Amino acid sequence: MIGAQAALGLFADPEDYINVGPLASWAGIDSARTALAWHGILARATLILVVLHVAAIFFYRLWKREDLVTPMIKGSRKAK
Repeated sequence: MIGAQAALGLFADPEDYINVGPLASWAGIDSARTALAWHGILARATLILVVLHVAAIFFYRLWKREDLVTPMIKGSRKAK
């Protein structure tokens, strides 16, 4: 998903012509605008998934009393 986000950003061509992707000239105007639309959709989807991921970490920490962050950082977890 992040790769698609980056690839679409390369071809995106907004109407303000300030943040034009470096490969936007290779695509037609319709394709560049479509890439821009999908770039925005994927940005929102990524943000939603990040929020859900953080919410799941808080859920496990507060309700299940299970720390997920420390084992991810250390790379190991004590057996129960």
